[in-house]
Amino acid sequence: MAAVLLKAMEPQPLSPSNGGLQRTAIKPLHARKPIERCVIGSSSDDSLQDTAKYKSVRRYRSRQVARGYTLSNLTVHPVGHLEPRTVVLAQTDGHQVEEAAPYDTLALSALIHMKKVLHILSSLQRSGMEMMLLCSYPEWIENGYKCDILATASDRGILADDLQSAGYSIHHLPFRGRLRYLPSVNFMLGYWRLCRSGYDIVHIHTEAATPLFALIAKLAGVGQLAITPHNTFRFAGVLRLRKYMERAFLRRLGAHYGMISEDVSKCEEELYNNRGTRTVNWYNSNHFIPGAEIDRSKARELLQISEETVVIVSVGNCNNAKNHEALLRAIPLLPADIPIVYFHLGKEPAENPERGLAVSLGIIDRVQFMGTQKDPLFFFRAADIFVMPSLWEGMPISAIEAIAAGVPSVLANVAGLREVASYAKNILLVTPEPVFLAQGIQKIATMAKAERLSKALEDSNRIRTTFSIQNGVKSVVVGLYNRI
Repeated sequence: MAAVLLKAMEPQPLSPSNGGLQRTAIKPLHARKPIERCVIGSSSDDSLQDTAKYKSVRRYRSRQVARGYTLSNLTVHPVGHLEPRTVVLAQTDGHQVEEAAPYDTLALSALIHMKKVLHILSSLQRSGMEMMLLCSYPEWIENGYKCDILATASDRGILADDLQSAGYSIHHLPFRGRLRYLPSVNFMLGYWRLCRSGYDIVHIHTEAATPLFALIAKLAGVGQLAITPHNTFRFAGVLRLRKYMERAFLRRLGAHYGMISEDVSKCEEELYNNRGTRTVNWYNSNHFIPGAEIDRSKARELLQISEETVVIVSVGNCNNAKNHEALLRAIPLLPADIPIVYFHLGKEPAENPERGLAVSLGIIDRVQFMGTQKDPLFFFRAADIFVMPSLWEGMPISAIEAIAAGVPSVLANVAGLREVASYAKNILLVTPEPVFLAQGIQKIATMAKAERLSKALEDSNRIRTTFSIQNGVKSVVVGLYNRI
């Protein structure tokens, strides 16, 4: 759609000296200014005079678009020496002309004719949905959707700037007020105004406060609601009843659910009588690829790890579900003749309980707590084994990234991880207890290097086919948004 919109003829070069247009950096998309005219140009050979493709553009010349933009006099005009899909925007404040970079270009085009989606998350950390959004902005635009993000935690999160650089507008409205569990007045008013600013779809990714998010969006005039549960939420007792009622209420509001895995779909249907459309998670398939031997050597050199040392990596913030305690307890069970170093990637609670456990087990010299890492690929390059000992998962992106990067993997034989393993062939599934984790690690550590790498490469190719960015975004667009 965007590619068709932005085709134009190749004119003579324009410059300020001969009456052409001055190129300057584009202002933020959230600035509330009317647009006097939108000048679109590219380096293709199609003639504007000989095509009717731009009638659909001119039709929007007086349409009120998101966040205060008004197209009062939309025109199409070729501009020389610009890359394909380049937009030049002339605003009303004098004759200043602003040229957008390719991603900004797509976003400006989206303001004119694409559907707008607001993704609601908590803090923007290195978690599954954030990482999927980070690598997929151009793909959303190609499918006709301009996506923004609302962070509702007290802090925006370490990934907020990266997501903004990728093209998303980031809104931050802390949910919690002074009274526990209740939203702040500032949040309620800010979220209402945000929903009123022109969003076609609100897509909720948080489990907490979902009914409130959905109700306000509906009252504010948002036409479509999408909800994605990102885990197998097996609540019990009164909480399960409450979640059952919440989901029934949300369906009555017209919300549609996207299920990221068969395990999530089964859990939602069995416990909450909640059915939805199957969608596919994705990862950055252009980034997480198997490395060469030189990449492994360089990573180990920087980490000061010998070739003989077996490097274990796990990725995930510390909580009971991640079950890192079992992995730490597995390390002393490994044979003494296998030199081990374990890199723990993820945020610990303030009291550092897992670090304390490593000290009490006498393995602190073999465990490196690296904290949150925006990009674990460097550690995957050095790794011999990736381990995820979780007690339950939805469809974990970290496991998919590790397998795609060519790291032999030991996964817990639980919901979510079993499904990841089903798309590969050589993943070791084990009971998430110390003795079985130790057995899985030992099996891979003692395997011949050539065999280990060959199996890991085979699994990487299988994962890449299933969880590509294109397949994932298409599953949401076609399976969820187009069905709403």
